[in-house]
Amino acid sequence: MRKFLRFSLMALFAVLGTSSAMAQDVDIIWEEDFSSYSKDDVPSGGDYSYVCTGGGTKIYAEELAGGAAPELLISKKSSGSATDGGTFTATINLGSKSGDMFLAFKCNKNFSSSVTVTGGTLGAVQKSNNDYVFPITNASGTLTIKFENTLTSNARLDNIKLYQGNAKKPAGIAWNKATASVTYGNPDDTYKYLPTFSNPNELNVTFKSSNSDVISISTDGEIEVEGVGEATLTASFAGNDEYEAAEVTCKVTVKEAEPEKTDISNTEATAYTIAKAKELIDDANSDLTKEVYVKGIISKIEKFNSDNSITYWISDDGTTNNQFECYKGKNIDGADFAAATDLKVGATVIVKGKLKKFNTTYEFDAGNVLVSYDESTAGGDPEEIDATIAGLYSYTAATSNIKLTINNGKVVYVDGKSIYVREGEKAMLFYDCGLTLPLNAVVSGTVSVDLDIYKGLHEVKANSKTNADNLTITESSDEAAPVEATFDKLASKDYTNDLIIIKNQSVIEDDGKWYIQNGDAKIQLFKKNADYSSYVSDTKKYDIIAIATVYNSNAQLTPISFSETTGIQNLTIDADANAPMYNLKGERVDANYRGVVIKAGKKTIQK
Repeated sequence: MRKFLRFSLMALFAVLGTSSAMAQDVDIIWEEDFSSYSKDDVPSGGDYSYVCTGGGTKIYAEELAGGAAPELLISKKSSGSATDGGTFTATINLGSKSGDMFLAFKCNKNFSSSVTVTGGTLGAVQKSNNDYVFPITNASGTLTIKFENTLTSNARLDNIKLYQGNAKKPAGIAWNKATASVTYGNPDDTYKYLPTFSNPNELNVTFKSSNSDVISISTDGEIEVEGVGEATLTASFAGNDEYEAAEVTCKVTVKEAEPEKTDISNTEATAYTIAKAKELIDDANSDLTKEVYVKGIISKIEKFNSDNSITYWISDDGTTNNQFECYKGKNIDGADFAAATDLKVGATVIVKGKLKKFNTTYEFDAGNVLVSYDESTAGGDPEEIDATIAGLYSYTAATSNIKLTINNGKVVYVDGKSIYVREGEKAMLFYDCGLTLPLNAVVSGTVSVDLDIYKGLHEVKANSKTNADNLTITESSDEAAPVEATFDKLASKDYTNDLIIIKNQSVIEDDGKWYIQNGDAKIQLFKKNADYSSYVSDTKKYDIIAIATVYNSNAQLTPISFSETTGIQNLTIDADANAPMYNLKGERVDANYRGVVIKAGKKTIQK
């Protein structure tokens, strides 16, 4: 489709090499401005057998080429490749047309060497800003024109025209960008990012602004920022005997300047308290790019890291209340630590680094360093708190320095850094503790840990004293048996961190998530990257073995296996003592199998 069509245009002097000023006919053979397409369309086929290549070659509702929207984006080539740039090809049946022709178009990138033709000879380009004109000689029959992007940036193409005869020259006027964004009240920023105007042919151009309260522009194109908002700058040329009329625009957005940030820099002598550091983090005007000094007492040593840093916590009074994390901190002068024991709880420190809030945690970002360290205030090691797995669930807040006693604990599940240990009727998640606890092993003894409550889930983590020295770990081939759970007790989080089986359940999907349901109550099934859509059915029910967990204080299941309740358990099986046995997957097993088995229609645990 054509945006405009001129059949009587003035001579294109430079191209034709004449000085005639007479108006002559121009015969437009093919013209494409993409106005018949919508955003994201890919031109294809039609009267001119359009072909586009390149994954990103498609229509954009923008005006970067210099014409009116829409326009065609031709995708860039990959870095290091010379052959995979996007292309746009048109094949024109010239019919009775032949001889000398001209190809004109607009493009925002340097396409001087990006056009090829078959069925004619392409001459030297004449270029003025975004306007291109190529002479074509010896054209006849079928002319194929190919635009190929050999650049490493996307190109925009518009207002293509193939014609014979004499035409006016393109005006060649252009803004250097189609849109601009500047900040009000910041001259350095504003005038750095304002658009600039190019008028290589020194034409008589008229300027105007759509909103002079935001951007004003003088008759000679001088731009002034007046206020916050949006304005479109327009440069127009009315045309004359030599150059065709043209109009180019640039949309300018002027943003309100952000308040000037407060310089929070201080010195070692004026080191902030923990309370003050948190206050500065919460103050939106604080310049958190500045390094600051903070003084505190080490309240917790969390972890010795692989880069020889230590993650530890400090507070104003040395307790675990109102702590501040020193994430991956280094020793004095940035030196490496040798071990977590290089620091002691109770020591008074001054730390230098950049303040940060990560989710809800106030902290120094990685790369913080000790400036001073006074161990005289540390005293002896803090007294540990005696606890059992069951007892940990009475805690409502994270607690450090726990001496956890385990008596015949059973490792019921292992998943990477997550190890689940059951003791009696309660189980606990040991997360990233650095302990080697094999699946089905029996664990007894004591271990030093810290308790964390993550999004409502109780879990223990390593501290500087965590090791297996006081544990007896006995490997076993006896498979851990899942606890048979009810929906109500799961929902009330009675089985948290334990291996369970819940029977005869339908799986439903709601907004891309999967659940089991009881009335209006639902429990989500979740494991990272897992998809349970194949279990959604109006007719099938499953026995689900899972870890009972908690997320955002709601009960949740991490499924391990699904077994249809139809089939095996609905078969009538001879109750003879020699009746065959099956596991929960429906596989036949023998007397050496350990775990839950189905025999004579009943589920039992074989040890």
